[in-house]
Amino acid sequence: AFSSRFIRVEAEALGSGSATGIGASMIAEDPPRHRRLRGVASRAFTPKAVAALRPRIAAIAADLLAPLRTRGRMDLVADFAHPLPTVV
Repeated sequence: AFSSRFIRVEAEALGSGSATGIGASMIAEDPPRHRRLRGVASRAFTPKAVAALRPRIAAIAADLLAPLRTRGRMDLVADFAHPLPTVV
């Protein structure tokens, strides 16, 4: 079974502590705290709210892909897949 205890132990072993990185994320929380945090976050991501973000996300994606036209190639992960969710 998943437990945030394992993530915290890993973070401490790597010297990052539990207050940074994934240790500070809702993903790393156990029930019932995870359930409460997910409930709060889900209110911001209704289908209507996500649909409203679509034009902005498409514009960001187009901006990230624009250099591909001049360079003719790209590192899909480094140039697109990693920055897209970060910017969004």
